[in-house]
Amino acid sequence: MRWRRGIAIAGLALLAGCGKRHDRSTPELSFEQMADTTGLSQGGALLQTITARRAEAGAVVVSGRVEFPDGVRIQVTLFLKGGTQIQARGQALVHGGRFETAPLMGPEGPLRQGRYRVELLSLFVPTWQSDEVMGRTDDGRKLRGEGMTRDRAGSAAFFRAQELSL
Repeated sequence: MRWRRGIAIAGLALLAGCGKRHDRSTPELSFEQMADTTGLSQGGALLQTITARRAEAGAVVVSGRVEFPDGVRIQVTLFLKGGTQIQARGQALVHGGRFETAPLMGPEGPLRQGRYRVELLSLFVPTWQSDEVMGRTDDGRKLRGEGMTRDRAGSAAFFRAQELSL
């Protein structure tokens, strides 16, 4: 019987504390408002064309037209259709609305003929883009159209994938 009385007293003590205001040592939760989290993808296609051709010794050159200002860095990654292993990767800078990679080779030499998924990626962060590009594009936020999105940290990014025959 004593233990029941002890539990009842402890319960009453807890209830008596309810409704009291407690000072918090941590600040209240708040959320940062990010300007335009969904509107980046609104607009026309930024990627106008993309092609791939064979160069000397069987290397592959990927080129295209994109609605980006001069100096934007684009990463080009090639995967076999349906595959997940990278076959080749390179980067290119946009000049006059065009980009072209250096000749790309696979880890074992020329890529075999077949269908490939070509992924284009451009991150608008200082480690990827020049100060000039970051300034002209407002860290990529001025760019609008299909393929524009945000990366995991909230920075503007461009991503498109397309199948091509090589």
